[in-house]
Amino acid sequence: MSLYFVVSGFNVLLDIDAKLLRIGLSANDLDGKVAFILIYCSLMVGVGVAISLLFYLSKTWLYSAIVSRDHYHFVYCF
Repeated sequence: MSLYFVVSGFNVLLDIDAKLLRIGLSANDLDGKVAFILIYCSLMVGVGVAISLLFYLSKTWLYSAIVSRDHYHFVYCF
Protein backbone atom coordinates (compact mmCIF):
# COMPACT_ATOMS: atom_id res chain seq x y z
CA MET A 1 0.00 0.00 0.00
CA SER A 2 2.90 2.31 0.68
CA LEU A 3 4.14 1.90 -2.86
CA TYR A 4 0.68 2.82 -4.18
CA PHE A 5 0.67 6.14 -2.33
CA VAL A 6 4.20 7.06 -3.41
CA VAL A 7 3.56 6.16 -7.06
CA SER A 8 0.21 7.99 -7.01
CA GLY A 9 1.90 11.06 -5.59
CA PHE A 10 4.47 11.19 -8.37
CA ASN A 11 2.03 10.06 -11.07
CA VAL A 12 0.22 13.40 -10.93
CA LEU A 13 3.30 14.99 -12.50
CA LEU A 14 2.64 13.15 -15.77
CA ASP A 15 -0.80 14.62 -16.47
CA ILE A 16 -1.84 17.41 -14.13
CA ASP A 17 -4.91 18.51 -16.09
CA ALA A 18 -6.42 15.02 -16.17
CA LYS A 19 -5.96 14.62 -12.41
CA LEU A 20 -7.55 18.01 -11.75
CA LEU A 21 -10.55 17.10 -13.91
CA ARG A 22 -10.90 13.69 -12.31
CA ILE A 23 -11.26 15.14 -8.83
CA GLY A 24 -13.41 18.05 -9.98
CA LEU A 25 -10.95 20.92 -9.62
CA SER A 26 -9.59 23.49 -12.04
CA ALA A 27 -6.50 25.67 -12.05
CA ASN A 28 -6.75 29.11 -13.64
CA ASP A 29 -3.05 29.62 -14.14
CA LEU A 30 0.34 28.04 -13.62
CA ASP A 31 0.43 29.05 -9.93
CA GLY A 32 -2.70 26.99 -9.27
CA LYS A 33 -1.16 23.95 -10.93
CA VAL A 34 2.06 24.34 -8.96
CA ALA A 35 0.11 24.63 -5.70
CA PHE A 36 -1.90 21.51 -6.57
CA ILE A 37 1.26 19.57 -7.38
CA LEU A 38 2.92 20.58 -4.12
CA ILE A 39 -0.10 19.78 -1.99
CA TYR A 40 -1.08 16.50 -3.69
CA CYS A 41 2.45 15.14 -4.06
CA SER A 42 3.46 15.98 -0.51
CA LEU A 43 0.26 14.48 0.89
CA MET A 44 0.43 11.22 -1.02
CA VAL A 45 4.19 10.70 -0.73
CA GLY A 46 4.06 11.67 2.96
CA VAL A 47 1.38 9.10 3.68
CA GLY A 48 3.34 6.45 1.78
CA VAL A 49 6.49 7.18 3.76
CA ALA A 50 4.52 7.22 7.04
CA ILE A 51 3.03 3.81 6.26
CA SER A 52 6.49 2.42 5.53
CA LEU A 53 7.93 3.85 8.74
CA LEU A 54 5.05 2.49 10.83
CA PHE A 55 5.55 -0.94 9.34
CA TYR A 56 9.32 -0.81 9.88
CA LEU A 57 9.13 0.47 13.46
CA SER A 58 6.23 -1.63 14.70
CA LYS A 59 7.23 -4.85 12.88
CA THR A 60 3.54 -5.51 12.13
CA TRP A 61 1.28 -4.50 9.27
CA LEU A 62 -1.68 -3.61 11.54
CA TYR A 63 -0.89 0.08 12.18
CA SER A 64 0.20 0.82 8.63
CA ALA A 65 -2.98 -0.83 7.30
CA ILE A 66 -5.11 1.37 9.56
CA VAL A 67 -3.38 4.53 8.29
CA SER A 68 -3.73 3.52 4.65
CA ARG A 69 -7.39 2.52 5.07
CA ASP A 70 -8.35 5.73 6.86
CA HIS A 71 -6.47 7.94 4.40
CA TYR A 72 -7.90 6.12 1.39
CA HIS A 73 -11.48 6.50 2.64
CA PHE A 74 -10.97 10.14 3.57
CA VAL A 75 -9.46 11.19 0.23
CA TYR A 76 -11.45 9.08 -2.22
CA CYS A 77 -14.86 8.74 -0.60
CA PHE A 78 -15.63 12.40 0.03
